[in-house]
Amino acid sequence: MNIHIIYEDDHLLVVSKPEHIPTHAPTPETTGLVEELSQQKSIHLGIHQRLDAETSGVIAFSKSQQGAQMLSAAFELRNVKKIYRAIVCGHPKQKSGQWIHYLQHENGITRPSDNGKQAKSKYRVLKSFGPFSLIELELLTGITHQLRVQCALEGCPILGDTLYGGGNLSPRLYLHATSLRLLNAPNLPTFHAPIPKSFEAPSLSLILHPILDQAKIQISKYPSTEAIRVFTPNHSGIPEIVVEKIAQILLIRHIEPETSSNWSLFSLQ
Repeated sequence: MNIHIIYEDDHLLVVSKPEHIPTHAPTPETTGLVEELSQQKSIHLGIHQRLDAETSGVIAFSKSQQGAQMLSAAFELRNVKKIYRAIVCGHPKQKSGQWIHYLQHENGITRPSDNGKQAKSKYRVLKSFGPFSLIELELLTGITHQLRVQCALEGCPILGDTLYGGGNLSPRLYLHATSLRLLNAPNLPTFHAPIPKSFEAPSLSLILHPILDQAKIQISKYPSTEAIRVFTPNHSGIPEIVVEKIAQILLIRHIEPETSSNWSLFSLQ
């Protein structure tokens, strides 16, 4: 694994986790980030937070008892400031605000529940392009899949989120942990993970082309005489668009919403 180290001292190790790698190996036959780092450093690392396997970005581990106590106190008492970036399908109703939901995680999925825990996040829209938006999120509570579910409940699932409606043709889940600040350790800096280009300066072509490339692969699996639906909004993560192949004809249908189209102002530059 090519793992970028953000910060290291005698007590802490802070790295930028790549996407597609679990924080901790789910089975003995697999390797997670902490196992790889522990092997590289020849030291036992303590886990105090987790990022989903498909999420990239900053994550901190403890190297000593002092580091473990500091991180445990920070996360248990919510003395942390965690900032994320996400590319979502559609546009939030407001340019900025706070989302509050009551969520319950059970059997590997998080759902809204009247008996669930309160989930709070702040958000602001950084950029809108075509049918997508780049948003910044501050996680105020820590429920499994919280940001993914909250974005979906607000009508703008994270692109590439196969579990919560973001489609399954994107090369990754577009969620990245950009920074982490331990508020109970004022002597330490804010830890920043390098921001991938797709989150730094996203464009419609940069996001759309990998999705269309996957659609081509799907088409190639079927005889040229067959009629197939290549993707729908739920399949691709692209709202308003349905792509179908009928023999040698590729049919692209634009589903115009009641309000103005998300595609009304864009360019494929």
